Amino acid sequence: MNNIILDEMKLNFKDIEKEIFDVVCEAGLSRIRLMFEDLDKYLCENRDKKRYRYKDKIEKTIQTIMGDLTFSRRYYIDKYTNKGVFLLDSNLDLDLVGRTSQNLIERMIENASDDSYRKTADKIEESTLTKVSHQTIKNKLDFVGEAIEKLENDRMDKYLKNELKGTKEVSVLFEEKDGIYLKIQGQKNKHELKVAKIYEGWAKNNANHETVNTIYFSGYEDTDKFDLLVNSGIAEIYDEDKIEHIILNGDGAPWISAETENNIQKIYQLDLFHIYQKANRKIKDEDLRKETKKLLKKKKYDKVLEKLKESIDTESDEGIKEELKEVYSYYNNNYDALTRYQDREDIILPEPPEDLEFKGLGTMEGSIRNVIATRMKGNGTSWSTEGANHMSKILCIKHSKALREERHP
Repeated sequence: MNNIILDEMKLNFKDIEKEIFDVVCEAGLSRIRLMFEDLDKYLCENRDKKRYRYKDKIEKTIQTIMGDLTFSRRYYIDKYTNKGVFLLDSNLDLDLVGRTSQNLIERMIENASDDSYRKTADKIEESTLTKVSHQTIKNKLDFVGEAIEKLENDRMDKYLKNELKGTKEVSVLFEEKDGIYLKIQGQKNKHELKVAKIYEGWAKNNANHETVNTIYFSGYEDTDKFDLLVNSGIAEIYDEDKIEHIILNGDGAPWISAETENNIQKIYQLDLFHIYQKANRKIKDEDLRKETKKLLKKKKYDKVLEKLKESIDTESDEGIKEELKEVYSYYNNNYDALTRYQDREDIILPEPPEDLEFKGLGTMEGSIRNVIATRMKGNGTSWSTEGANHMSKILCIKHSKALREERHP
């Protein structure tokens, strides 16, 4: 008998859950509306009537995770300034982006950093009582991206004026830089987005090691401005006077190594993955390739150059010779950077802090994939330069969460 009743009712927990969720949200919106309107009435009755002249009552709608919140509040003329004012708005910390609540913006960012704007709009509609278009979500994230850029520009300006005084003390920092090429709307060639990460060392997490207090930076800025972006980010957090060395790891691109020419604090080394990648891609002769990699592993860099020079001189195929010349130039132009920072005789690193280790660098390939590429590359995705810049900066802040939470508890 009970089974017959249940079959007839066709109970479905998903439907029940959604129905209750809708009811609770409606009740929540109603409660907030009453609170706002009661407060508006109180402000009206207790205002300075000599200053604020009541003029009208106007509705306001806010997008929230519970749905659209619409409420009325009184509009006044400030006789001292002759400007209109809503006393309720000025007394409430609404913290809005346009007419959207911070909670909903955070929900948009969390979803849009993993999925397309279209899928994000669908997820928002499924998980809240708010309906938004994919274009609205893009506009909101562009607004957030612009706000991040403004904060970055303000920070860089303070850095140039020597006004940034970070307080965290470390002797050594690790820095890695690389780029990712993204498809840009209306452009034939992809554009390289610069990416950098800063961290204090490595900590063991079960069987793996992970970087500690990692903070990311990205952008289409030119070389000098991108260096300024990263260095100002360091100065905002760390006491620069306490930093003895910054170990910089890169792939040999001029925009990465440029600042080390005038910054003795930064110790530049060539990324190990790219050192071997160059041999694997450009040395066609298997025996020569194996011998080159063997010499690299033994850190006999002079022998590497000698071996390559001999092969260039004896190679008759012009195409192969050009590729060998490219490998030779790569190692020769970055000769000093072939030596690992641990093997440098001109620097003595202090012991790492407790629970930290100083290891070999080379985390950037994985970081770019996890932080930027998973969301921004592939599946035919193309961006405007501005949109790519905004999204990449949002992603960097998201993945820099641990250190930022420490700074802003």
